[in-house]
Amino acid sequence: MNVDFVVFGTRHNTQDFVKRCQNAGIRVDLIVSIEGDVASKNNVPSYSTFSEVKGVPVYMASSYKLDSARDRAFLSQLEAKFGASIGWQRIIPDYVLERVEHGVFGMHCSPKPLPYGKGRSPLNWSIINGETNLFANIFKYRTEVDDGEILASPSLRIEPQDTINTLQLKAQLIFSQVMIDNYNNILNGNLELKANSVHFQETFFDKRTEADGCVDWSNSMQAISNFVRAQTTPYPGAFSFLKGDKVKLLEVWPFNIGTQCFDHYDSQPGEVLYSSKDGLTLVCCGDGIVMVTKHDYPDIIEIGNVFTFNRDI
Repeated sequence: MNVDFVVFGTRHNTQDFVKRCQNAGIRVDLIVSIEGDVASKNNVPSYSTFSEVKGVPVYMASSYKLDSARDRAFLSQLEAKFGASIGWQRIIPDYVLERVEHGVFGMHCSPKPLPYGKGRSPLNWSIINGETNLFANIFKYRTEVDDGEILASPSLRIEPQDTINTLQLKAQLIFSQVMIDNYNNILNGNLELKANSVHFQETFFDKRTEADGCVDWSNSMQAISNFVRAQTTPYPGAFSFLKGDKVKLLEVWPFNIGTQCFDHYDSQPGEVLYSSKDGLTLVCCGDGIVMVTKHDYPDIIEIGNVFTFNRDI
């Protein structure tokens, strides 16, 4: 199959990227994604079937690593000018990269220039760690993790109200615009790429799983808010336990109040200090009070209830 532009991706942000390219007059010739059961096994958030994309063939791979016999048979016939990877959370194997003349380009955000901050879940980790600015590194793929030459590294600001959802949208829009702006140069191989910085040590973010999302109420107001913002929709969400039930916490904010209204200094972390019928709940934490504004607990949360780190407490 001879094409100019191939897109690798599995998520709604992949679909949105393709639509933005089409709206800019850029033809996407092929989408490489994965089958629905493969997405389920790999816990892919916001999986897309690309039903909203018109006029673009979609190859649904049977392996996320693209190493099944069927995938190899199909992709070994690919002849492409260049590619983009967005919403594809795996390394693309050598045998595929070799079929793309001018390379496959993707994005990896990091709080310092690459090679600092390689690895998994960089946006989630950056919110958790309280970062306020990221480098949106758009680079040419190699088979090593986040290791290719860099096309551009525009700045991406993290605002106090940003969640993982809004931050992913910012990253998607930046990637889309850089790829659209550089489309002709990439297609014709007229690019100036730069190597990773020599001034920063190579570091890696660890993989995050749903089990990592339990809130430690002894942490600070801001740390808890960051922790929740980093894991809200489309991810499984931060959580805690209340009377033995697992409660998803989707929105939590520092609650600074100038007047002493609660004896929270005598309360334990996780203790409910106030609860209203409309769902606002104030909870004691390590250095003050946080306000839980979105959660999935079905019953009334009562003053004196305690959110815990363990179901059995």
